[in-house]
Formats: sequence, structure tokens, C-alpha cells
Amino acid sequence: MKFLSIIFAFFITTSAYAYIWHEDDYGAQLRVLKELDIDASYMKDPHFLEMQASSTSANRKHFLRALEEQSRHIGMLKSALGKNEIPKSILYLAVVESGLANHATSGKKAAGIWQLMPSSARILGLRVDKYIDERRDPVASTKAALKYLTTLKEKFGKWYLALLAYNCGDGKLQKAIAAAGSDKLSVLINPEKKYLSKETRTFIRKILLTAKVAEDVNYIIAGDSALFNNPVQTNIAKVDVPAGASLRAVARSAGISEARIKELNPHILKGVIPANVGSYAVYIPRGKEEQFLANFDAKSAVSAGKAVLASDKDGKKSERKISNLNYVVKKGDTLLGISHKFGVKVSALKKANGMRDSNLNIGESIVIPQ
Repeated sequence: MKFLSIIFAFFITTSAYAYIWHEDDYGAQLRVLKELDIDASYMKDPHFLEMQASSTSANRKHFLRALEEQSRHIGMLKSALGKNEIPKSILYLAVVESGLANHATSGKKAAGIWQLMPSSARILGLRVDKYIDERRDPVASTKAALKYLTTLKEKFGKWYLALLAYNCGDGKLQKAIAAAGSDKLSVLINPEKKYLSKETRTFIRKILLTAKVAEDVNYIIAGDSALFNNPVQTNIAKVDVPAGASLRAVARSAGISEARIKELNPHILKGVIPANVGSYAVYIPRGKEEQFLANFDAKSAVSAGKAVLASDKDGKKSERKISNLNYVVKKGDTLLGISHKFGVKVSALKKANGMRDSNLNIGESIVIPQ
């Protein structure tokens, strides 16, 4: 992934021990260590110092620009951390795991912002099947991941141990602590002793490096890390949609593009709400709720969903080539209103129905071109 290549770029330069501490840098780093229950003495750890020395100003700016491309979830993540009384530095776990990208998938089939495995996700109450993969739902997966991290914190007593266990599993961490005879961070991730795998040892250092970049007071003042320090804001809203409805119909009702609705709901895999739910919450942009409620027609949305699934089952058509819909004209309907409801042009409606004017008759069925 591009994001991970940027992370690794921080380790390329090797002017070891050359890092010059500034008072503001020291305070920010100390705050992060304290949040994660890491003893302040770790700041003098040789491996940690080498990691700090490898970070250059140019790399930091490049790193922050890359993060900004995936920053739309940060407000929601910060809000969730605050509500659950979890240190905000835990946010950097998600940054390291996925670059905050819902589409991130590992070679081991972990997925989503928090890189949860299918089995772990199901244990945490997330739905993962061929229709829905809630590991890619930023809100649901965050709730599950924070629940898991809280459980690990309660088990091991310290946040940095929870982070290590999140990566390697609680069983492996327990064995490592037993072998080391200590739960001190510098002991557990000692590269010579190898109590933990290289992946886990590197993992915790990446989190601390990410925190260092994002918390650097000099960059906060310059505005380069403003994405981590903006006021918490959530720009999505939930609307309940009946089983079988298509996302395309939801998009049209809310007055947004199909691409946008799919971007907001990457966990709905086939573009249709599964049939085995009473209803399902779909994300739309905040401020679009009233428009959605005014325009959404459940029956038409379900008909569209059936067409999508039929097309998918046949394997001959993509969702973009589903069959045309039929709409029964109701009292008060106008051609312009129907065009807005389904997101098609008036001219396209006229052409599909061989209409010379815009007159409609209550009860007649008209074709909605797709």
C-alpha cells in the first residue's frame, strides 16, 4: 500500500541518535507515552531514539499530505474514542493498520480501517458474509474494535499491552510476558531477545512514530497536522432502508450519485440491502435526510434491488445494466418530480415512454430508464 510505503520511508534515513529534542516535541511525546501507559524512560531507549532520528521534516510533510487523503473518518473516530474514554492516541493504531482506508485488505484477509479478521469480527458482533461486510463499515467496525481494545486493556492492565495483543493475539502476548518475566515495553520488544515477532515489535514503534508526527506541536502551529486537531465533526447520517432495497434508489432519493452512496457504504457488497433483515441503516451525507424521506419510495427501491440481484445471479449484467423500472403514477406526480426522484432527465423519461408532452395519468405505468 502507498500508505505503508510512506511509513517505512521514515526508517530509511539512518542518522542514528542525531535527533534534536525541542521542549515542545518532548512534551508532546511524553503525553503520548503517558496516554499509552508507557514509562517515560522509554524515550531513552536506543531503538526508539534511532526511530526518531530517521524522521525528516520532508518525510513528515509527505506523510501528513498522504493522511489527508483518507482523513474523512477522523472526526467520527475521535468522537468514538472520547465517548468510550479511550486515549486519543489509539487513533494512531488505525492509521498504522490501514491508513484509515475502508478498502484496505491484508494478505491474511483482514479488512477495513481496523483490519479485523473475519472470525474476530463475527465474535465482536459484526456481520461478515457475501452481502454485508461490516468490517468495512467505519462506524460499526470502530465500535467493535474499541470494545475489543477495552477488553484487552482490562485483561493486561496497560494500553500499550492492549496494542501489542491487538496485533499478535492475547495468547502470544501472555507467553511473551511469561518468557520475559516482565511486561515492560523495552523488554518485550527487544530485537535481540525476540519475545515477540518482528511484525509486532515494529507495529508498536510505527504507532509511536505516527503519534510523534501527528502530535508535533511545531506542525500543529503550521497547520500541517490540522486534520488531527480540527473540531470533532461527523458528516454522515443514518437512514433506515427496507430489506431488498437498492443503494441506487437510496442515492437517487437523497439526490447524490451512486458512486457517492457506495463510497459511504462500502460494507454493502452487492449494492442491495439483504432480504433477511427487517431494515438496515444506510449512510447518507448529513443534511440530506429530509430530501431522502420526501423522495424515497420503498416499493420501487425493492423492485430495483430485485433487478440488481437477478443481474448479479445471471452473471451477464453488471449493476449498471439492470433492467428498466416501472413506476405507477400517483396523484400529484409530475414528470419533473419523477425525474428528480429517480435521478433521470425528463428528456430520457419522454424518450423511454414515447411521450410527446409531459402529461401524466394517475394509475398509468411508465418506464424509468436505467
